[in-house]
Amino acid sequence: MNQSLVAFDTDRIKDYVFASDALRDIRGASSILDQLNRVQLPGLVGADAQEAYTAGGSALFALPSDQAEAAIARVRQAYAEASGGAATITGVELPLPDGFNLQTDDIRPLWRLLGDRLAAAKSRNPPYLASVSHPLIRYDAVDDARYAAVFDQAEGTLISEVSRLKRARNRAIRSEADARREPIPESFEEIAASSRPQGYFALVVADGDGMGKVLEACRTFPEIGATARTLYEIIRETTIAATRDLKSHEFDRLILGGDDIVLAVPAQHGIPAALTLVEQFAQLSNQKLGRDLTLSAAVVWAHQRYPFAVWRELAESALRFAKREGALRTPSGGLINFLAVSSANHLAFEAFHRSVLTTHESESRRIVRTLRPYTPALLRELVRYRSDILRDVPRSKLAALNQAVFQPSYRQAMLDSLKILVHWRGERSRRAVVACVQDLGGVRERNISFPFAITRETDPEVGGERETYRTPLADLAEIWDFLPGDADAA
Repeated sequence: MNQSLVAFDTDRIKDYVFASDALRDIRGASSILDQLNRVQLPGLVGADAQEAYTAGGSALFALPSDQAEAAIARVRQAYAEASGGAATITGVELPLPDGFNLQTDDIRPLWRLLGDRLAAAKSRNPPYLASVSHPLIRYDAVDDARYAAVFDQAEGTLISEVSRLKRARNRAIRSEADARREPIPESFEEIAASSRPQGYFALVVADGDGMGKVLEACRTFPEIGATARTLYEIIRETTIAATRDLKSHEFDRLILGGDDIVLAVPAQHGIPAALTLVEQFAQLSNQKLGRDLTLSAAVVWAHQRYPFAVWRELAESALRFAKREGALRTPSGGLINFLAVSSANHLAFEAFHRSVLTTHESESRRIVRTLRPYTPALLRELVRYRSDILRDVPRSKLAALNQAVFQPSYRQAMLDSLKILVHWRGERSRRAVVACVQDLGGVRERNISFPFAITRETDPEVGGERETYRTPLADLAEIWDFLPGDADAA
C-alpha cells in the first residue's frame, strides 16, 4: 500500500490567541488550540496513521496515500468548528517512494521537501478580514475582526461566536482549577496586584534558537518524532520550573507551544523567570538530547493599563533583537533582553536601541548606554549588584548617574558622573558602583573612564575597529524597581 507523509501547522496562532486583550479570552483560545493539537488531532487523522509527533501547533504523520486528503479535510473542519472559524490549520501530503522504509531509510530530503510544500501552502492562506455588509451589523466588542452575533448573559453585551467559544473554554478551565483548589487569575489586574511595585507586571516571551535545524538533522521518521516530543517535554518542564515559586493565581502561561513561550508574571519575577527559562532549557537539552541547544528570552514591564497588544509587540521585538544579537555572537544564542515601558513612545526595541541607547559621535567612536541583551551569567551579576552590593545606594544617586549617562557626548557624561562620585557619601558604595561598570563591562579601566567601559570592536559598518563606550548603569536603573532589594537609603 502506498504511503504519504502528512504535515500540519496551525496558521497565525498568535493572531487567534491574542485577538482580544482580555486574559480570559487569551487563556480560552490557547487551551482550545492545545486540546485540538495534542488531544484531538491524532484521532482525526485516523487509526491507520503512524504518528511522529503532535506538539506546539504542528504535527507529522505517515498514512495510506488514499486517506491523506480526507484526513487533512477532517482536521481543518475540526479546527473551524472548535474555534468558530477563527483558527485554521494547513495540511500537506508528500507521497513516499515505493519501498521506502519509514523505520530505517534517510528521510531528510523528503522532510525538507515537505517543509517547503507546507511553507508554500501556508503563504497562500490569506488572513481573515471582515467586511461590513450592513450599517446595522456590529463588531464584537473584544475582537473587532468578528461580527457580534451572540448575547453574553454574564456581560450583557453582544459578542461573536469566536469569543463565546473562548469564554466557554475559560469557564471550564476555571471550574477545573477551583475543583483542585488552585485558583487562577481572571484578569491581568490580579497578576499586577501580586507585583512589586503594584499595578505593574512582566510579560516574558521566549523562543528556541534554531529549533528547525534540529529536526532537519534527524535521519529517520522515528528520530524526528522522538526529537520533537523531547523538545516539547523540555519546553514544558522549563516553563514549570520558571513558575514553580509562584502561586496559581499569580501568573498565567499565555502560550506554551512548540518552542514558543509567553508568560505573564508579577513584575519582580520577570528576570528570575527569564533566567530559569534560558538556563534550564540549555541544561535539559544537554541531558535529554545530548545537544547544546539554546533559548532566547525577553522581559518587558509595563503598567496594567498599558495597551496589551502594543506591549506584546514590543516584547516580541525585544526578543527578535536578542535572537539577532545571539546569532552574531560566539557562542551563539541564549541571550536575555529586557525593557521597562515608561511611555507610549516605545514601539520597537531595535528602534529604541538605535535612536535612544546608541549615539554615534564619529566613525571611530560610539556610545552604547546598555549591555543588552545579556548572557544569563552576566544578567545574574547585574542582579547581584542590585540585590546585594548596591542595595543601599540612594535612588537619587542612581537617577543622577542615569541622567549623566544620557548626555549627548561621552566627555560630558564622564564629567557629570565624576562630579557625582566626588560628592558621593559612603566609600564602600562609591567603589561598588565603579566596580559594577568595570566588572560587567569586562574591562579594567582607570576611574577617569567612568561611567563607561571602553572597548575596541570590529564594526562592519565602518569597515574596521571602532571605540565603543558601554555602561550597565542605565540597565541597572531600569530594572531597579523590579528586583528585590532593601529599601532605598535616605
